[in-house]
Amino acid sequence: MLFCLAACFLAVIFNVVVTTPPGDPCKVNLDKLTGNYPPLLLQNRDFIFPTSEDENEERILDIVDGSELELFCHGSTKYQDQTYVELAGVPEEKSAKLTCNNGAFYSGDTEVT
Repeated sequence: MLFCLAACFLAVIFNVVVTTPPGDPCKVNLDKLTGNYPPLLLQNRDFIFPTSEDENEERILDIVDGSELELFCHGSTKYQDQTYVELAGVPEEKSAKLTCNNGAFYSGDTEVT
């Protein structure tokens, strides 16, 4: 009896997980990035590029909910050691890994805007 209840309970949990729709994607407008050297955008160590433009002719990347996006800063040879990702609430580093969660990017538990 206990096994049946546990199996039924797991089946219900599994069904909820499978049928729960994914959250909203995160959007990156490449035409609104700022800084002298906008970061390289990587997913799974591969560069990502826009595949189309929106109605305003802006290049928008859609990042799937739950996916990671890595921002990697670069600069000229002269300033490479002084180039960092600057995000409020995130330590300055050469790169930052963000996770898309229901339309917003997070670094750990900190929402990045």
